[in-house]
Amino acid sequence: MAEYQTLLKPNAWIDPLSLADHLDIKHIKIDVIANKAEVNIQDILWQAILGGIEGNDYSVEYTIGAVAGSEVVSTVANKIVIQIEDGVSLNSQIKIAFDAFVVANPLSIASNISASIVSDLSPNGVVATPLIGGTNPDSEHASTLRKLERFINRACSRIEQYIDTSAMAKCFQEDLDANNSNVIVPTHWPVKRIHEIKIDFNRQFSSFTKLLPENYFLRGTPDRNRNDQEGEISEVDMCTQILNGSVDINLIGNDIVLRDDNERFIVGRIFAGSSLGSIRVTYDAGWIVGKESSIDEDTGTTVFNFSFIPDDLEYAATLLCEWWYFQRDRKDLGITSKGVRGENYSKIETGMPSEIQDILEAYRDFSFGQHNTPQRNIMLDIDS
Repeated sequence: MAEYQTLLKPNAWIDPLSLADHLDIKHIKIDVIANKAEVNIQDILWQAILGGIEGNDYSVEYTIGAVAGSEVVSTVANKIVIQIEDGVSLNSQIKIAFDAFVVANPLSIASNISASIVSDLSPNGVVATPLIGGTNPDSEHASTLRKLERFINRACSRIEQYIDTSAMAKCFQEDLDANNSNVIVPTHWPVKRIHEIKIDFNRQFSSFTKLLPENYFLRGTPDRNRNDQEGEISEVDMCTQILNGSVDINLIGNDIVLRDDNERFIVGRIFAGSSLGSIRVTYDAGWIVGKESSIDEDTGTTVFNFSFIPDDLEYAATLLCEWWYFQRDRKDLGITSKGVRGENYSKIETGMPSEIQDILEAYRDFSFGQHNTPQRNIMLDIDS
């Protein structure tokens, strides 16, 4: 079998091993890899290509009768038979003959095994010796890891539902109504990047209706978590880049401001009235803008590196996993009150404890694209 296959969904943003550390679960860091079966025969290490118990079915046998340099390799069922010159053939010569056999017979069982020389000895004949030590990842530890990954999947989805936006950054395209204002408020947030804006009463949205980037800019607050990771930016440079509409500074965007200078096909003309779906905006919105995974060589588990996820969103998901983990461990799901040694206590009935809700409140969009504040939908006088 191959290495442990993660169950994490694309929108998950917690590493299961980090969650295990938080829950003081240490044992899942070992024995979740599919170990490869192997055997050392007189300083040649024979090893199964893939991990798993299947490798334990293979064996290697040295017979005598060949001439050194002309070793003969064959297979019988799951056994590899190599005819050598007893005490004369070198390990390097055996490996050359074996590798040549694999190339010539790619469908044989020999292609499932590799040979590595430890030292170039001259071995003697040996009876069939099985490969040993192959294990599957389906152990108790892997079972625990899968359980944590399911908690993570549910917690991340539940938090996205609560804050009503996608944590994983995605590209969105939507058609909005003109609103007698030069402020566009996209549905999804935080806005990370604007790809293009088109304004067209006829809703043809040809290239002729596309606004030049210098005629709009994203308005929001600096994403300090992301900016700190990409390099220190001074307050002066940060303000300058925001005013210039530069994309070098990373913003947590709420709305898009367009110039109002009565230029043709720009805000002053189009926004004089109201038109249904006359503005087409294509933009990226979400928190996680990068996600990489790799296999830990020591444990066989999948390790994730999340780029630019806010610490409090990560912590909120961790707490929610912890809440559900111990709720399940108590085996009192569905019970709203319980008696213990003559005392009664009531459980929280909601699936989202109040302390986690408090963390997430700052990420909820109560109104029109703003952080818990009324929409700034007014005509702005922006100099050209």
